[in-house]
Amino acid sequence: MCRFGPVPVIEISGSAKGAARWTSVAQAQVYHDHPYSAPFEDAVIVDLLNQDRDASSRVGLELSADSARALGHALLEAAEELTEHQASS
Repeated sequence: MCRFGPVPVIEISGSAKGAARWTSVAQAQVYHDHPYSAPFEDAVIVDLLNQDRDASSRVGLELSADSARALGHALLEAAEELTEHQASS
């Protein structure tokens, strides 16, 4: 991995759709590395996983830096909108 040191595990709560089915996810890791499939020399990698399940339930993203920033901003905006919606309900 390009990131030096251990990659932090972020505890999350949700679901992700893999190749075969929806699966619960309980952890995420975000780091930069050489991608396996994306057409970049380096990428931001997002791994969504559930350590209680086998590796086939893992969902991975390989993003350009610009795409990672755009996704991060969109996630923050959607989370804020959801928080406001829940507060007004």
